Amino acid sequence: MAHICPVGLILERRKERPTSECPRCKMVETNVHIVTCQGPDTNPKFLTAMETINEWLDQGPPQFAIAINELLRANREQREPNWHLVSDDMIQTTMKQQWTMSKLALQWGFLHKGWVPIITEHLKGTKRSAPKWLAILSNRIWEITEDLWKHRNDVEHGNEKANQLSSAQHRILDEQIDRIYTRIPASTRLLPMTTRHFFNRSKAWRKNRKLKEKRKWIRDADVVLRGYEDIGNRSRTARNFENYFSAQTRNDIDD
Repeated sequence: MAHICPVGLILERRKERPTSECPRCKMVETNVHIVTCQGPDTNPKFLTAMETINEWLDQGPPQFAIAINELLRANREQREPNWHLVSDDMIQTTMKQQWTMSKLALQWGFLHKGWVPIITEHLKGTKRSAPKWLAILSNRIWEITEDLWKHRNDVEHGNEKANQLSSAQHRILDEQIDRIYTRIPASTRLLPMTTRHFFNRSKAWRKNRKLKEKRKWIRDADVVLRGYEDIGNRSRTARNFENYFSAQTRNDIDD
């Protein structure tokens, strides 16, 4: 996006518009401003994108999650990070190195190399790769900019027809999410540990996600539940376990 994205300042220089004003807040619009803009509805967009990032960060070290959240928020709010939020010395040091490398680096998805040994240690004993884990995080962070850029363009061009189509697609996917949630067993302990995270969020939270996230979750959740249902249909033992855990769950609720 640097110096080539058609933001207000670039369009004014090209004489394609009379001013460099941001369509959301009327300040000078640079590539950095796409993320830092505090215009109407930008904060809900940012917070929704942060929820997607935090869903991934939940699988990492808690102090790492705090550091990444604080760095992204500090960049958006154009302030110095609160270093004291992080008590782990190694994570705090790398957090400072990330900020010193460039305040914008993390926002553009560039992660400091110091994060690799931290995530490697956290993933020890698993078959997961720290570089791949961080690459997925980087892609999710980049989606903040993507979402805010799309929002900016909706405001600029008034994409009413596109928004109506999006609303209709959301309604269809929300109905599919409803059906998925009726299939989740009473106790997720019946599901493999590696797949339980698909169902650790509320139905309302799932319905508040972006279209592409909903589609991916519906597809993945359906695969997990079909596997669970197939085993239950083939095995009397599996059905007995289901009845037992369902009863235990009901007892826990009653207590």
